Parts: sequence; structure tokens; C-alpha cells
Amino acid sequence: MHQIYSCLSGFLIYIGQGTFTNGLTDCVSIIGIDMSWPENDHEGNNAASDKRTILIVDDNGLMRQTLEAILEEDFSILLAKTGRESIDMVNGNKDISCILMDIRLPDISGIIASREIYKINPALPVIFHTGHPGEYYESHLMDEKNAYGYVTKGDSISKLVETIDAASKYRL
Repeated sequence: MHQIYSCLSGFLIYIGQGTFTNGLTDCVSIIGIDMSWPENDHEGNNAASDKRTILIVDDNGLMRQTLEAILEEDFSILLAKTGRESIDMVNGNKDISCILMDIRLPDISGIIASREIYKINPALPVIFHTGHPGEYYESHLMDEKNAYGYVTKGDSISKLVETIDAASKYRL
């Protein structure tokens, strides 16, 4: 049995069977990561056509894989590495329900990318996702027209999933 655990900015991924399970909670509580899931999460499989589509934008490959592993049971996932790639994906896909956007990207910032996305689809909510929390970011990010929320990479998985779930049902 391949059980490799990797910690990244508050997330834990189980590598081997391709699933992320609550069975890790006991292991994780020792190192202090909140692994609680929302109460109604992961209770049955949604048909692929019923899943809302989430675009995850992050330049860190391990972070993208981790987020995909956490969210793929409940959402259809699209992945982008750069701000420009996220803009192109929104331009070519009207099914995206929500964007989880890193702020610091290699080409253009997530903030600039979200402004360009707003021009394409002003109703598409963006959740800003950063490893650099602070009042400056929080106050300025929420001034963006398509900002739905702000989640730090160290927040609990429960908070992340709940925020994405709410944003993906919401239209600005």
C-alpha cells in the first residue's frame, strides 16, 4: 500500500489511490491541520453533468493537484497556471461557475486577471486564494467588482469547500 502524505499550506493530500479521505483526520490532528469537512459534503456521488465547474488558477503545480484532489468529487475542475491562461479559459468556457484565483502569478497578478475576466463575464465570481494573508489584501481584494471572497492557503479545507460551494451557486 502506497501511503505518502504531503503537507502544503494547510492542505494534506493522500497519494496512491487518488482519493482524499476523512481517514486522514486522526493522522493530521497530531500536526494541527483542520481536516473537517462540511457536514453535507461527500455524501453520495453527483453525476458529472450535475457538477458545477470550478477554475483553479495557481502557478504551483502541487497546490493545483492538491486542490483538484480535494474538490474533484463535488466539482468539475479546470486548471490554469497563469493569469493569461485563466483569461483564455474563461473566454472559451461559459460553464465555469466560480474561479479560485491565486494572487501572485508569474505573468500577471490574479487581481489583473480577475479584472480582465470581469470584462468577459461580469457575473462570474472570483475567490482570491493566497498564501500571504493580511488586512491589506483583504480590504483591497474585496473592492474588486467580481470578488466573492478571500481564502488563505492555510485556512481549513472546510472553509475552502464551503466558500467555493457558495460562490459557485452565486452570480454577481
